[in-house]
Amino acid sequence: AMGDQLWMVATAVVGSWYATCSIVEIFLLPKDEHYMEFLKYTPVWGLMMDHPRIVLTDVATNHFVRHPLLLFTMLTIAGILAQKALWARRRQRSVQGKGHGAEKRGYAQMPSGASSFNMM
Repeated sequence: AMGDQLWMVATAVVGSWYATCSIVEIFLLPKDEHYMEFLKYTPVWGLMMDHPRIVLTDVATNHFVRHPLLLFTMLTIAGILAQKALWARRRQRSVQGKGHGAEKRGYAQMPSGASSFNMM
């Protein structure tokens, strides 16, 4: 179950990243060339760990980077919530269906020891 949760988060993050980059490239970049700053933005992990305020200030003051990152965050959260809801529904259906497979599909139960060959 933990692996499934990690997979849901990973696919939500990757999918949101590609969706955000595509939205910026297709819809925003043709209207304003400054959105290229988001596509070229590469966080410096060493600087982030040592001086996170500098990185946060850079992102907060530049709306051409901030707005796409907010979109990415919202898409990631929505993706995780949607996958968790679908997972819960699938899990609920599998729990409800256990032990009732033949009746649920409309097949009659055969008496124990009987087979379709010796009933003719």
